[in-house]
Amino acid sequence: MVDISERSLEATIEQALLAGGPDAGPAQPGLVRETPIDYGEPWPASPGGYRRREPEEHDRDLCLIGRDVVDFVMATQPKMWQRLQEHYGADVKERFLTRVSGEVAKRGTLDVLRNGIKDAASVDT
Repeated sequence: MVDISERSLEATIEQALLAGGPDAGPAQPGLVRETPIDYGEPWPASPGGYRRREPEEHDRDLCLIGRDVVDFVMATQPKMWQRLQEHYGADVKERFLTRVSGEVAKRGTLDVLRNGIKDAASVDT
């Protein structure tokens, strides 16, 4: 019998998101598992691969998981991050995350992702 409770649904969604990533666990009995659709093209990476995060990692004031935001910028825009570090010094992470949070609050997440942010360091991030 398949468990159709909300808890089971949450566990199934989490398992699907984590599949193929470093936090993937073994398949749990009783959870529904869909077969991915084959579109005929090779996929460059395994599906899923999200990381499990603990509630404490979420900064309620900034509405962000700061480590993930900084890691993303450092991985995708290392030269820009270096310029921010040179400009702000030891306060770079705190100031950058505060700026990102403020821009998301004003303009929304999609606009920030699509258009970036301007900073006093004259850097598009």
